[in-house]
Amino acid sequence: MNNLYTEEINEPVKEYGSRLKDEFREKAAETFERLFQQSGVDAEANAITAAKIHKLEEQISNISSTLSVLNFFRGMFIVIAIAGGIIFVLFLLHQIWHSFPEFVTSILWGLGGLFAAILSLVLVFAVFNGKIANVNKLLEEKRNMLSQEMAEAYKQMAPLNQLFQWDTVTKIITEVCPMLTFDKFFSQARMQELIEHFCWRPSVSDKHSILFCHSGAINGNAWVMAESLNFYWGSKTYTGTLDIEWEERESYYDSNGKKCYRWVTKRQTLRASVNKPFPEYYREKFLLYGNGAAPDLVFSRKPSGLADCGNGFFDKHKLKSAIKNLEKMTNDLKTDFTIMSNEEFDATFAALDRNNEHQFRLLFTPLAQQEMLNLLRDREQGFGDDFLFRKTYMINMLIPKHLENVDITASPTIFQHYELAESRRIFNEYSNDFFHHIFFAFAPLLAIPLYQQNESDHDIFKDEFAYTASVWEHEAVANSYNQDKFRHRDSVTLNIMKTEAAKCADGSTQLRVTAHGYREESRTDYVSVYGNDGHWHDVPVPWLEYIHVQHTSPLIMRETAGLDSNECGEEVSKFTTCKPNQDGIKYLKSILSFIPQK
Repeated sequence: MNNLYTEEINEPVKEYGSRLKDEFREKAAETFERLFQQSGVDAEANAITAAKIHKLEEQISNISSTLSVLNFFRGMFIVIAIAGGIIFVLFLLHQIWHSFPEFVTSILWGLGGLFAAILSLVLVFAVFNGKIANVNKLLEEKRNMLSQEMAEAYKQMAPLNQLFQWDTVTKIITEVCPMLTFDKFFSQARMQELIEHFCWRPSVSDKHSILFCHSGAINGNAWVMAESLNFYWGSKTYTGTLDIEWEERESYYDSNGKKCYRWVTKRQTLRASVNKPFPEYYREKFLLYGNGAAPDLVFSRKPSGLADCGNGFFDKHKLKSAIKNLEKMTNDLKTDFTIMSNEEFDATFAALDRNNEHQFRLLFTPLAQQEMLNLLRDREQGFGDDFLFRKTYMINMLIPKHLENVDITASPTIFQHYELAESRRIFNEYSNDFFHHIFFAFAPLLAIPLYQQNESDHDIFKDEFAYTASVWEHEAVANSYNQDKFRHRDSVTLNIMKTEAAKCADGSTQLRVTAHGYREESRTDYVSVYGNDGHWHDVPVPWLEYIHVQHTSPLIMRETAGLDSNECGEEVSKFTTCKPNQDGIKYLKSILSFIPQK
Protein backbone atom coordinates (compact mmCIF):
# COMPACT_ATOMS: atom_id res chain seq x y z
CA MET A 1 0.00 0.00 0.00
CA ASN A 2 1.27 3.48 -0.81
CA ASN A 3 2.23 5.61 2.14
CA LEU A 4 -0.23 8.49 1.76
CA TYR A 5 0.63 10.18 5.04
CA THR A 6 3.99 11.49 6.18
CA GLU A 7 3.72 11.44 9.93
CA GLU A 8 2.83 9.07 12.73
CA ILE A 9 2.26 9.91 16.39
CA ASN A 10 3.21 6.80 18.33
CA GLU A 11 4.00 8.56 21.62
CA PRO A 12 1.00 10.89 22.05
CA VAL A 13 1.74 12.08 25.59
CA LYS A 14 5.39 12.86 24.93
CA GLU A 15 4.85 14.42 21.52
CA TYR A 16 1.98 16.60 22.71
CA GLY A 17 4.07 18.01 25.55
CA SER A 18 7.33 18.42 23.63
CA ARG A 19 6.08 19.54 20.23
CA LEU A 20 2.43 19.53 19.25
CA LYS A 21 1.07 21.80 21.98
CA ASP A 22 3.50 24.61 21.16
CA GLU A 23 3.16 24.13 17.41
CA PHE A 24 -0.59 24.42 17.65
CA ARG A 25 -0.42 27.48 19.91
CA GLU A 26 1.86 29.25 17.44
CA LYS A 27 -0.25 28.34 14.40
CA ALA A 28 -3.47 29.38 16.18
CA ALA A 29 -1.96 32.77 16.99
CA GLU A 30 -0.70 33.10 13.41
CA THR A 31 -4.13 32.17 12.06
CA PHE A 32 -5.85 34.89 14.08
CA GLU A 33 -3.31 37.52 13.02
CA ARG A 34 -3.64 36.45 9.37
CA LEU A 35 -7.43 36.77 9.54
CA PHE A 36 -7.06 40.12 11.30
CA GLN A 37 -4.74 41.45 8.60
CA GLN A 38 -7.03 40.09 5.89
CA SER A 39 -10.06 41.77 7.46
CA GLY A 40 -8.57 45.25 7.47
CA VAL A 41 -10.09 46.04 10.87
CA ASP A 42 -8.78 49.32 12.29
CA ALA A 43 -7.35 48.15 15.61
CA GLU A 44 -6.84 51.67 16.98
CA ALA A 45 -10.36 52.83 16.18
CA ASN A 46 -11.82 49.65 17.67
CA ALA A 47 -9.75 50.07 20.83
CA ILE A 48 -11.13 53.62 21.25
CA THR A 49 -14.71 52.39 20.78
CA ALA A 50 -14.14 49.48 23.17
CA ALA A 51 -12.75 51.89 25.78
CA LYS A 52 -15.93 53.98 25.47
CA ILE A 53 -18.01 50.81 25.92
CA HIS A 54 -16.10 49.78 29.05
CA LYS A 55 -16.48 53.28 30.50
CA LEU A 56 -20.21 53.31 29.77
CA GLU A 57 -20.61 49.84 31.31
CA GLU A 58 -18.85 51.06 34.44
CA GLN A 59 -21.05 54.17 34.57
CA ILE A 60 -24.19 52.08 34.09
CA SER A 61 -23.08 49.78 36.90
CA ASN A 62 -22.53 52.76 39.23
CA ILE A 63 -25.82 54.39 38.27
CA SER A 64 -27.66 51.08 38.80
CA SER A 65 -26.12 50.83 42.27
CA THR A 66 -27.24 54.39 43.07
CA LEU A 67 -30.72 53.57 41.80
CA SER A 68 -30.87 50.51 44.02
CA VAL A 69 -29.94 52.60 47.09
CA LEU A 70 -32.57 55.24 46.27
CA ASN A 71 -35.24 52.59 45.73
CA PHE A 72 -34.30 50.97 49.04
CA PHE A 73 -34.67 54.23 51.01
CA ARG A 74 -37.87 55.15 49.18
CA GLY A 75 -39.29 51.74 50.04
CA MET A 76 -38.18 52.18 53.66
CA PHE A 77 -39.93 55.56 53.96
CA ILE A 78 -43.07 54.16 52.36
CA VAL A 79 -43.08 51.45 55.05
CA ILE A 80 -42.57 54.12 57.73
CA ALA A 81 -45.48 56.16 56.29
CA ILE A 82 -47.76 53.12 56.37
CA ALA A 83 -46.68 52.26 59.93
CA GLY A 84 -47.20 55.87 61.07
CA GLY A 85 -50.65 55.94 59.51
CA ILE A 86 -51.60 52.69 61.27
CA ILE A 87 -50.39 54.10 64.62
CA PHE A 88 -52.45 57.30 64.12
CA VAL A 89 -55.57 55.27 63.31
CA LEU A 90 -55.05 53.20 66.45
CA PHE A 91 -54.74 56.45 68.40
CA LEU A 92 -58.13 57.61 67.08
CA LEU A 93 -59.72 54.31 68.00
CA HIS A 94 -58.15 54.59 71.45
CA GLN A 95 -59.98 57.84 71.99
CA ILE A 96 -63.28 56.14 71.31
CA TRP A 97 -62.87 52.93 73.28
CA HIS A 98 -60.40 53.70 76.11
CA SER A 99 -60.57 55.90 79.26
CA PHE A 100 -58.94 59.33 79.77
CA PRO A 101 -55.99 58.35 82.06
CA GLU A 102 -54.26 56.67 79.12
CA PHE A 103 -54.80 59.72 76.87
CA VAL A 104 -51.36 61.28 77.38
CA THR A 105 -49.50 58.16 76.22
CA SER A 106 -51.89 57.59 73.33
CA ILE A 107 -51.65 61.14 71.98
CA LEU A 108 -47.86 61.01 71.96
CA TRP A 109 -47.98 57.81 69.91
CA GLY A 110 -50.73 59.19 67.70
CA LEU A 111 -49.08 62.52 66.95
CA GLY A 112 -45.73 60.79 66.50
CA GLY A 113 -47.24 58.36 64.00
CA LEU A 114 -48.96 61.16 62.12
CA PHE A 115 -45.74 63.23 61.99
CA ALA A 116 -43.71 60.20 60.75
CA ALA A 117 -46.29 59.42 58.07
CA ILE A 118 -46.44 63.03 56.80
CA LEU A 119 -42.64 63.46 56.84
CA SER A 120 -42.08 60.13 55.07
CA LEU A 121 -44.62 60.94 52.36
CA VAL A 122 -43.04 64.37 51.82
CA LEU A 123 -39.61 62.72 51.43
CA VAL A 124 -41.00 60.08 49.05
CA PHE A 125 -42.88 62.47 46.77
CA ALA A 126 -40.76 65.61 47.06
CA VAL A 127 -37.29 64.06 47.16
CA PHE A 128 -36.94 60.40 46.24
CA ASN A 129 -39.42 60.20 43.35
CA GLY A 130 -37.72 63.09 41.60
CA LYS A 131 -34.23 61.74 42.19
CA ILE A 132 -35.24 58.27 41.03
CA ALA A 133 -36.88 59.68 37.89
CA ASN A 134 -33.70 61.63 37.08
CA VAL A 135 -31.46 58.62 37.70
CA ASN A 136 -33.72 56.41 35.54
CA LYS A 137 -33.54 58.97 32.77
CA LEU A 138 -29.75 59.12 33.05
CA LEU A 139 -29.57 55.33 33.07
CA GLU A 140 -31.69 55.12 29.93
CA GLU A 141 -29.47 57.69 28.21
CA LYS A 142 -26.33 55.74 29.10
CA ARG A 143 -27.87 52.50 27.89
CA ASN A 144 -28.79 54.11 24.58
CA MET A 145 -25.24 55.42 24.26
CA LEU A 146 -23.92 51.95 25.04
CA SER A 147 -26.19 50.41 22.41
CA GLN A 148 -24.93 52.89 19.82
CA GLU A 149 -21.28 52.27 20.70
CA MET A 150 -21.82 48.50 20.64
CA ALA A 151 -23.38 48.76 17.18
CA GLU A 152 -20.40 50.81 16.02
CA ALA A 153 -17.93 48.33 17.53
CA TYR A 154 -19.64 45.36 15.86
CA LYS A 155 -19.64 47.30 12.59
CA GLN A 156 -15.89 47.83 12.97
CA MET A 157 -15.33 44.12 13.71
CA ALA A 158 -17.74 42.79 11.05
CA PRO A 159 -15.03 42.12 8.43
CA LEU A 160 -13.12 39.94 10.89
CA ASN A 161 -16.19 38.25 12.41
CA GLN A 162 -17.27 37.19 8.92
CA LEU A 163 -13.94 35.44 8.32
CA PHE A 164 -14.39 32.95 11.18
CA GLN A 165 -15.68 29.67 9.75
CA TRP A 166 -16.77 26.31 11.13
CA ASP A 167 -13.47 24.74 10.04
CA THR A 168 -11.12 27.55 11.06
CA VAL A 169 -9.83 25.67 14.11
CA THR A 170 -9.99 22.16 12.66
CA LYS A 171 -7.79 23.23 9.75
CA ILE A 172 -5.09 24.19 12.25
CA ILE A 173 -5.29 20.72 13.80
CA THR A 174 -4.67 19.13 10.40
CA GLU A 175 -1.72 21.47 9.84
CA VAL A 176 -0.16 20.27 13.10
CA CYS A 177 -1.25 16.63 12.71
CA PRO A 178 -1.45 15.95 8.94
CA MET A 179 -2.62 12.37 9.43
CA LEU A 180 -5.77 13.66 11.21
CA THR A 181 -8.19 15.21 8.73
CA PHE A 182 -11.64 16.77 9.16
CA ASP A 183 -14.57 16.73 6.73
CA LYS A 184 -16.71 19.76 5.96
CA PHE A 185 -19.59 17.77 7.44
CA PHE A 186 -20.43 14.13 8.17
CA SER A 187 -21.44 13.00 4.70
CA GLN A 188 -23.52 10.06 3.59
CA ALA A 189 -20.38 8.71 1.87
CA ARG A 190 -18.43 8.77 5.14
CA MET A 191 -21.27 7.01 6.91
CA GLN A 192 -21.47 4.40 4.15
CA GLU A 193 -17.72 3.87 4.47
CA LEU A 194 -18.11 3.05 8.16
CA ILE A 195 -21.05 0.76 7.43
CA GLU A 196 -19.72 -1.07 4.35
CA HIS A 197 -15.98 -1.19 5.02
CA PHE A 198 -15.95 -1.45 8.81
CA CYS A 199 -19.30 -3.18 9.42
CA TRP A 200 -20.69 -0.43 11.65
CA ARG A 201 -24.33 -0.87 12.65
CA PRO A 202 -25.70 2.56 13.61
CA SER A 203 -28.69 2.63 15.92
CA VAL A 204 -31.98 3.87 14.50
CA SER A 205 -33.69 4.21 17.87
CA ASP A 206 -35.83 7.23 18.68
CA LYS A 207 -34.26 7.26 22.15
CA HIS A 208 -31.31 9.39 21.06
CA SER A 209 -30.58 12.25 18.68
CA ILE A 210 -27.33 13.74 17.39
CA LEU A 211 -26.78 17.32 18.55
CA PHE A 212 -23.52 17.88 16.69
CA CYS A 213 -20.80 15.86 14.97
CA HIS A 214 -17.38 16.10 13.37
CA SER A 215 -16.01 13.49 10.99
CA GLY A 216 -12.82 12.78 9.11
CA ALA A 217 -10.04 10.22 8.79
CA ILE A 218 -6.81 9.09 10.44
CA ASN A 219 -4.49 7.91 7.67
CA GLY A 220 -7.60 7.37 5.58
CA ASN A 221 -9.51 5.40 8.24
CA ALA A 222 -12.88 6.98 9.00
CA TRP A 223 -13.88 8.50 12.33
CA VAL A 224 -16.80 10.47 13.66
CA MET A 225 -17.04 12.38 16.93
CA ALA A 226 -20.51 13.31 18.10
CA GLU A 227 -22.59 14.63 20.94
CA SER A 228 -25.95 12.98 21.44
CA LEU A 229 -29.03 13.66 23.53
CA ASN A 230 -30.24 10.38 25.03
CA PHE A 231 -33.50 9.38 26.66
CA TYR A 232 -34.23 6.65 29.20
CA TRP A 233 -36.94 5.85 31.70
CA GLY A 234 -35.87 6.72 35.21
CA SER A 235 -37.91 6.68 38.39
CA LYS A 236 -39.34 9.40 40.61
CA THR A 237 -40.73 9.10 44.13
CA TYR A 238 -43.99 10.91 44.89
CA THR A 239 -45.33 11.38 48.42
CA GLY A 240 -48.76 12.03 49.90
CA THR A 241 -50.22 12.65 53.34
CA LEU A 242 -53.52 12.14 55.15
CA ASP A 243 -54.45 13.70 58.50
CA ILE A 244 -56.60 11.51 60.74
CA GLU A 245 -58.06 12.04 64.20
CA TRP A 246 -59.95 9.89 66.66
CA GLU A 247 -61.26 9.86 70.22
CA GLU A 248 -59.32 7.80 72.71
CA ARG A 249 -60.12 6.97 76.34
CA GLU A 250 -57.33 8.07 78.66
CA SER A 251 -56.84 7.41 82.35
CA TYR A 252 -55.58 9.93 84.91
CA TYR A 253 -55.57 10.48 88.68
CA ASP A 254 -57.40 13.36 90.31
CA SER A 255 -56.15 15.43 93.24
CA ASN A 256 -57.40 12.78 95.68
CA GLY A 257 -55.44 10.05 93.94
CA LYS A 258 -58.55 8.50 92.45
CA LYS A 259 -58.21 6.98 88.98
CA CYS A 260 -60.46 8.66 86.45
CA TYR A 261 -61.09 8.44 82.72
CA ARG A 262 -61.64 10.97 79.97
CA TRP A 263 -61.91 11.10 76.18
CA VAL A 264 -59.18 12.94 74.33
CA THR A 265 -58.75 13.73 70.62
CA LYS A 266 -55.69 12.17 69.00
CA ARG A 267 -54.24 13.26 65.66
CA GLN A 268 -51.77 11.70 63.26
CA THR A 269 -50.40 12.49 59.81
CA LEU A 270 -50.06 9.38 57.69
CA ARG A 271 -47.51 9.38 54.89
CA ALA A 272 -47.17 7.19 51.83
CA SER A 273 -45.05 7.17 48.68
CA VAL A 274 -45.03 5.58 45.24
CA ASN A 275 -42.33 5.21 42.60
CA LYS A 276 -43.34 5.98 39.04
CA PRO A 277 -41.55 6.12 35.68
CA PHE A 278 -39.96 9.47 34.93
CA PRO A 279 -38.37 10.60 31.63
CA GLU A 280 -34.63 11.24 32.01
CA TYR A 281 -32.21 12.79 29.51
CA TYR A 282 -28.44 13.01 29.34
CA ARG A 283 -25.82 14.20 26.88
CA GLU A 284 -22.89 12.07 25.81
CA LYS A 285 -19.86 12.80 23.64
CA PHE A 286 -18.18 9.85 21.95
CA LEU A 287 -15.69 8.96 19.22
CA LEU A 288 -16.21 6.20 16.64
CA TYR A 289 -13.26 4.96 14.60
CA GLY A 290 -13.05 2.32 11.90
CA ASN A 291 -9.86 0.33 11.34
CA GLY A 292 -9.26 -3.06 9.76
CA ALA A 293 -6.45 -4.05 12.16
CA ALA A 294 -7.32 -7.04 14.40
CA PRO A 295 -10.69 -7.40 12.64
CA ASP A 296 -11.98 -10.26 14.82
CA LEU A 297 -11.12 -8.70 18.17
CA VAL A 298 -13.79 -7.66 20.63
CA PHE A 299 -13.10 -6.13 24.04
CA SER A 300 -14.26 -3.40 26.38
CA ARG A 301 -12.63 -1.49 29.18
CA LYS A 302 -13.45 1.33 31.56
CA PRO A 303 -11.32 3.27 34.06
CA SER A 304 -9.84 0.69 36.44
CA GLY A 305 -8.73 3.05 39.22
CA LEU A 306 -5.21 1.60 39.07
CA ALA A 307 -3.60 4.25 36.88
CA ASP A 308 -3.11 6.59 39.84
CA CYS A 309 -1.46 3.97 42.04
CA GLY A 310 1.78 5.38 43.45
CA ASN A 311 4.58 3.85 45.44
CA GLY A 312 2.72 3.76 48.73
CA PHE A 313 2.04 0.50 50.56
CA PHE A 314 -1.70 0.45 49.90
CA ASP A 315 -1.28 1.44 46.23
CA LYS A 316 1.24 -1.34 45.66
CA HIS A 317 -1.02 -3.81 47.42
CA LYS A 318 -3.98 -2.76 45.27
CA LEU A 319 -2.01 -3.27 42.04
CA LYS A 320 -0.54 -6.59 43.19
CA SER A 321 -4.01 -7.80 44.14
CA ALA A 322 -5.33 -6.95 40.67
CA ILE A 323 -2.42 -8.76 39.02
CA LYS A 324 -2.98 -11.78 41.25
CA ASN A 325 -6.61 -11.93 40.13
CA LEU A 326 -5.50 -11.88 36.49
CA GLU A 327 -3.11 -14.76 37.20
CA LYS A 328 -6.02 -16.73 38.67
CA MET A 329 -8.05 -16.04 35.51
CA THR A 330 -5.12 -17.31 33.41
CA ASN A 331 -5.03 -20.57 35.38
CA ASP A 332 -8.80 -20.99 35.17
CA LEU A 333 -9.49 -23.58 32.48
CA LYS A 334 -12.99 -22.15 31.99
CA THR A 335 -11.60 -18.95 30.42
CA ASP A 336 -9.33 -18.25 27.44
CA PHE A 337 -7.77 -15.26 29.19
CA THR A 338 -3.96 -15.15 29.35
CA ILE A 339 -2.17 -12.41 31.25
CA MET A 340 0.26 -10.24 29.27
CA SER A 341 3.96 -10.14 30.09
CA ASN A 342 3.46 -6.48 31.02
CA GLU A 343 1.26 -7.27 33.98
CA GLU A 344 0.84 -3.63 35.02
CA PHE A 345 -0.60 -2.79 31.59
CA ASP A 346 -3.01 -5.73 31.71
CA ALA A 347 -4.23 -4.84 35.19
CA THR A 348 -4.53 -1.11 34.48
CA PHE A 349 -6.05 -1.28 31.00
CA ALA A 350 -8.29 -4.12 32.22
CA ALA A 351 -9.72 -5.37 28.92
CA LEU A 352 -10.67 -8.63 30.57
CA ASP A 353 -13.48 -9.66 28.22
CA ARG A 354 -11.30 -9.83 25.09
CA ASN A 355 -12.24 -12.67 22.78
CA ASN A 356 -9.02 -13.18 20.83
CA GLU A 357 -5.69 -13.28 22.68
CA HIS A 358 -3.61 -13.47 19.49
CA GLN A 359 -5.16 -10.36 17.91
CA PHE A 360 -5.11 -8.52 21.23
CA ARG A 361 -1.33 -9.02 21.37
CA LEU A 362 -1.05 -8.08 17.72
CA LEU A 363 -2.74 -4.79 18.50
CA PHE A 364 -1.06 -4.13 21.82
CA THR A 365 2.59 -4.63 21.06
CA PRO A 366 5.14 -3.86 23.82
CA LEU A 367 5.38 -0.29 22.47
CA ALA A 368 1.57 0.10 22.45
CA GLN A 369 1.35 -1.31 25.98
CA GLN A 370 3.90 1.15 27.30
CA GLU A 371 2.36 4.13 25.52
CA MET A 372 -1.10 3.19 26.75
CA LEU A 373 0.26 2.98 30.30
CA ASN A 374 1.89 6.40 29.87
CA LEU A 375 -1.43 7.79 28.68
CA LEU A 376 -3.40 6.24 31.54
CA ARG A 377 -0.98 7.54 34.16
CA ASP A 378 -0.42 11.02 32.75
CA ARG A 379 -2.26 13.96 34.28
CA GLU A 380 0.20 16.72 33.41
CA GLN A 381 -0.35 16.81 29.65
CA GLY A 382 -3.54 14.75 29.40
CA PHE A 383 -6.41 13.61 31.59
CA GLY A 384 -5.28 10.22 32.85
CA ASP A 385 -7.51 7.16 32.84
CA ASP A 386 -10.81 8.84 32.04
CA PHE A 387 -12.13 6.95 29.02
CA LEU A 388 -14.25 3.95 28.12
CA PHE A 389 -12.96 1.97 25.15
CA ARG A 390 -15.00 -0.64 23.29
CA LYS A 391 -13.74 -2.46 20.21
CA THR A 392 -16.33 -4.45 18.27
CA TYR A 393 -14.48 -6.09 15.41
CA MET A 394 -13.42 -3.15 13.20
CA ILE A 395 -15.32 -0.42 15.05
CA ASN A 396 -13.72 1.33 18.03
CA MET A 397 -15.81 3.47 20.36
CA LEU A 398 -14.33 5.78 22.97
CA ILE A 399 -16.19 7.85 25.55
CA PRO A 400 -13.70 10.33 27.07
CA LYS A 401 -14.95 11.89 30.29
CA HIS A 402 -12.87 15.02 29.73
CA LEU A 403 -15.16 15.98 26.82
CA GLU A 404 -18.26 16.13 29.02
CA ASN A 405 -18.20 19.89 29.70
CA VAL A 406 -16.39 21.00 26.54
CA ASP A 407 -17.96 22.74 23.56
CA ILE A 408 -16.75 20.61 20.65
CA THR A 409 -18.48 22.63 17.91
CA ALA A 410 -15.73 25.20 17.24
CA SER A 411 -18.61 27.40 16.08
CA PRO A 412 -17.54 30.74 14.53
CA THR A 413 -19.98 32.53 16.84
CA ILE A 414 -17.66 31.69 19.75
CA PHE A 415 -15.02 34.07 18.37
CA GLN A 416 -17.24 36.84 17.07
CA HIS A 417 -16.95 39.85 19.37
CA TYR A 418 -17.19 43.62 19.32
CA GLU A 419 -13.66 44.07 20.70
CA LEU A 420 -10.55 42.99 18.82
CA ALA A 421 -8.47 42.27 21.92
CA GLU A 422 -11.22 40.12 23.43
CA SER A 423 -11.78 38.27 20.16
CA ARG A 424 -8.06 37.49 19.99
CA ARG A 425 -8.06 36.21 23.59
CA ILE A 426 -11.15 34.04 23.09
CA PHE A 427 -9.85 32.61 19.81
CA ASN A 428 -6.49 31.60 21.21
CA GLU A 429 -7.82 30.25 24.51
CA TYR A 430 -10.65 28.27 22.93
CA SER A 431 -8.52 26.91 20.07
CA ASN A 432 -5.75 25.67 22.38
CA ASP A 433 -8.27 24.14 24.78
CA PHE A 434 -10.17 22.55 21.87
CA PHE A 435 -7.02 20.96 20.47
CA HIS A 436 -6.01 19.74 23.93
CA HIS A 437 -9.30 17.95 24.53
CA ILE A 438 -9.70 16.62 20.98
CA PHE A 439 -6.13 15.34 20.79
CA PHE A 440 -6.46 13.34 24.01
CA ALA A 441 -9.80 11.97 22.86
CA PHE A 442 -7.86 10.43 19.95
CA ALA A 443 -4.80 9.60 22.07
CA PRO A 444 -5.86 6.01 22.97
CA LEU A 445 -6.03 5.28 19.23
CA LEU A 446 -2.74 7.03 18.50
CA ALA A 447 -1.03 4.98 21.21
CA ILE A 448 -1.60 1.86 19.06
CA PRO A 449 0.98 1.99 16.20
CA LEU A 450 -0.80 -0.69 14.16
CA TYR A 451 -3.82 1.59 13.74
CA GLN A 452 -1.69 4.24 12.03
CA GLN A 453 0.27 1.70 10.00
CA ASN A 454 -2.94 0.12 8.71
CA GLU A 455 -3.73 2.85 6.18
CA SER A 456 -6.87 2.97 4.06
CA ASP A 457 -6.87 4.00 0.41
CA HIS A 458 -10.65 4.25 0.18
CA ASP A 459 -11.56 7.59 -1.40
CA ILE A 460 -15.02 8.74 -0.37
CA PHE A 461 -14.80 11.84 -2.57
CA LYS A 462 -15.29 9.77 -5.71
CA ASP A 463 -18.67 8.77 -4.31
CA GLU A 464 -21.82 10.59 -5.38
CA PHE A 465 -22.73 10.97 -1.72
CA ALA A 466 -19.46 12.74 -0.80
CA TYR A 467 -21.25 16.10 -0.56
CA THR A 468 -24.57 14.75 0.69
CA ALA A 469 -25.20 15.14 4.42
CA SER A 470 -25.80 12.01 6.47
CA VAL A 471 -28.80 11.42 8.69
CA TRP A 472 -26.67 12.40 11.70
CA GLU A 473 -26.08 15.81 10.16
CA HIS A 474 -29.81 16.06 9.46
CA GLU A 475 -30.46 15.59 13.16
CA ALA A 476 -27.70 18.06 14.05
CA VAL A 477 -29.26 20.67 11.75
CA ALA A 478 -32.68 20.14 13.37
CA ASN A 479 -31.14 20.34 16.85
CA SER A 480 -29.41 23.62 16.00
CA TYR A 481 -32.86 25.25 16.20
CA ASN A 482 -34.74 25.95 19.40
CA GLN A 483 -36.79 22.87 20.27
CA ASP A 484 -39.88 25.04 20.55
CA LYS A 485 -39.86 25.24 16.74
CA PHE A 486 -40.69 21.53 16.49
CA ARG A 487 -42.06 20.28 19.80
CA HIS A 488 -45.63 19.10 20.34
CA ARG A 489 -47.64 21.82 22.05
CA ASP A 490 -48.34 19.57 25.06
CA SER A 491 -44.75 18.40 25.51
CA VAL A 492 -43.21 19.43 28.84
CA THR A 493 -39.90 17.55 28.50
CA LEU A 494 -36.86 17.75 26.29
CA ASN A 495 -37.45 16.36 22.82
CA ILE A 496 -35.60 13.75 20.80
CA MET A 497 -35.41 14.90 17.17
CA LYS A 498 -35.51 12.30 14.41
CA THR A 499 -35.56 13.06 10.69
CA GLU A 500 -36.63 11.66 7.35
CA ALA A 501 -35.34 13.19 4.10
CA ALA A 502 -36.90 13.72 0.68
CA LYS A 503 -35.60 15.65 -2.32
CA CYS A 504 -37.37 18.85 -3.41
CA ALA A 505 -37.91 19.98 -6.99
CA ASP A 506 -35.19 22.64 -6.67
CA GLY A 507 -32.58 20.09 -5.58
CA SER A 508 -32.74 20.94 -1.90
CA THR A 509 -33.77 18.45 0.77
CA GLN A 510 -36.93 18.56 2.85
CA LEU A 511 -36.53 17.06 6.30
CA ARG A 512 -39.52 15.78 8.17
CA VAL A 513 -38.45 16.55 11.72
CA THR A 514 -40.32 14.51 14.30
CA ALA A 515 -39.97 15.72 17.88
CA HIS A 516 -40.56 13.00 20.47
CA GLY A 517 -41.55 14.31 23.89
CA TYR A 518 -43.91 13.63 26.79
CA ARG A 519 -46.95 15.34 28.22
CA GLU A 520 -48.06 15.19 31.85
CA GLU A 521 -51.29 13.68 33.10
CA SER A 522 -52.25 14.01 36.77
CA ARG A 523 -52.98 10.75 38.55
CA THR A 524 -53.66 9.71 42.13
CA ASP A 525 -52.85 6.40 43.79
CA TYR A 526 -54.29 5.35 47.14
CA VAL A 527 -51.91 3.52 49.44
CA SER A 528 -53.22 1.71 52.51
CA VAL A 529 -51.40 2.79 55.67
CA TYR A 530 -52.07 1.48 59.18
CA GLY A 531 -52.83 4.30 61.62
CA ASN A 532 -52.41 4.53 65.37
CA ASP A 533 -56.20 4.47 65.62
CA GLY A 534 -56.03 0.77 64.76
CA HIS A 535 -57.48 1.13 61.27
CA TRP A 536 -56.20 1.10 57.70
CA HIS A 537 -56.54 4.32 55.73
CA ASP A 538 -56.15 5.05 52.01
CA VAL A 539 -53.56 7.80 51.73
CA PRO A 540 -53.83 9.72 48.42
CA VAL A 541 -50.54 10.10 46.57
CA PRO A 542 -50.75 12.45 43.57
CA TRP A 543 -48.32 11.71 40.74
CA LEU A 544 -47.71 12.54 37.11
CA GLU A 545 -47.93 10.09 34.27
CA TYR A 546 -45.75 10.94 31.27
CA ILE A 547 -47.38 10.06 27.98
CA HIS A 548 -45.53 10.07 24.68
CA VAL A 549 -46.42 12.79 22.18
CA GLN A 550 -44.81 13.65 18.86
CA HIS A 551 -45.07 16.36 16.27
CA THR A 552 -43.69 16.44 12.73
CA SER A 553 -42.59 19.66 11.03
CA PRO A 554 -40.83 20.49 7.75
CA LEU A 555 -37.27 21.82 7.56
CA ILE A 556 -35.57 22.69 4.27
CA MET A 557 -31.78 22.28 3.81
CA ARG A 558 -29.15 22.37 1.09
CA GLU A 559 -25.50 21.29 1.15
CA THR A 560 -23.13 23.90 -0.30
CA ALA A 561 -20.34 21.56 -1.50
CA GLY A 562 -17.94 22.88 1.10
CA LEU A 563 -18.51 26.60 0.56
CA ASP A 564 -18.03 28.84 3.58
CA SER A 565 -20.60 31.31 4.88
CA ASN A 566 -19.22 34.13 2.69
CA GLU A 567 -19.38 32.10 -0.51
CA CYS A 568 -22.84 30.53 -0.35
CA GLY A 569 -24.94 33.53 -1.39
CA GLU A 570 -25.63 31.96 -4.78
CA GLU A 571 -26.82 28.77 -3.07
CA VAL A 572 -29.47 30.75 -1.17
CA SER A 573 -31.03 31.85 -4.47
CA LYS A 574 -31.49 28.18 -5.44
CA PHE A 575 -34.24 27.72 -2.84
CA THR A 576 -37.27 28.08 -5.09
CA THR A 577 -39.72 25.43 -3.87
CA CYS A 578 -40.54 27.34 -0.68
CA LYS A 579 -39.36 30.39 1.24
CA PRO A 580 -38.08 30.77 4.83
CA ASN A 581 -40.22 32.09 7.66
CA GLN A 582 -39.29 35.15 9.70
CA ASP A 583 -36.33 33.34 11.30
CA GLY A 584 -34.42 33.43 8.02
CA ILE A 585 -31.70 31.05 6.82
CA LYS A 586 -29.28 29.29 9.17
CA TYR A 587 -25.75 28.22 8.18
CA LEU A 588 -24.21 25.18 9.88
CA LYS A 589 -21.00 23.60 8.59
CA SER A 590 -21.57 24.19 4.86
CA ILE A 591 -25.28 23.36 5.21
CA LEU A 592 -27.99 25.98 4.69
CA SER A 593 -31.38 25.40 6.27
CA PHE A 594 -34.61 27.17 7.10
CA ILE A 595 -38.09 26.56 8.47
CA PRO A 596 -40.51 27.17 5.56
CA GLN A 597 -43.40 29.57 5.66
CA LYS A 598 -46.74 27.97 6.49
